[in-house]
Amino acid sequence: MDYGEFVGDVITTWLVERESRDRLMRLEADFIYRDPQGREWLAPKGRTVNGASIPVFLWGPVIGSPYTGSFRRASVVHDIAEEDRKRPSREVHRMFYQAMRCDDTEPWLAGVIYAAVRVFGEKWNIPQGIAMQQTQGNIAAFLEMIHSPEFAKEESMDAMDSRLEDFMNRRLKD
Repeated sequence: MDYGEFVGDVITTWLVERESRDRLMRLEADFIYRDPQGREWLAPKGRTVNGASIPVFLWGPVIGSPYTGSFRRASVVHDIAEEDRKRPSREVHRMFYQAMRCDDTEPWLAGVIYAAVRVFGEKWNIPQGIAMQQTQGNIAAFLEMIHSPEFAKEESMDAMDSRLEDFMNRRLKD
């Protein structure tokens, strides 16, 4: 499957700011992800990114940090698209998955990161656009879900979204 392409390189300057815990970076050149439909997702020169796309509870032994691994370029364009909100959150998060796969992120890891962003990340332009709180119970249930044999199956984005919607609806009822 074609997952699109990246145009340019991520060129940054680390910014030292106490409130960002030294995660803030300024882009020194335009960087683009072109998705399989040909839409361009621009991360323009001068903007800042902080890797906040990926929920903190996945950092460490699960995925490392947002600035390591095969998903780091995808996190740059996702950070900007999430901040700008020019497209609905579902499109932005799907772009993140496709961009991770474009950079050869393993399907299971891209699926886990995508699922975490869809469940716990910001939502806009959709009914009931509430991010699930990162409580101990919700995180435990999420980790149980992603470790299930059903989750490991590579499936369509629509099927994965349906599974995640079911999960969120069940958790919100508890």
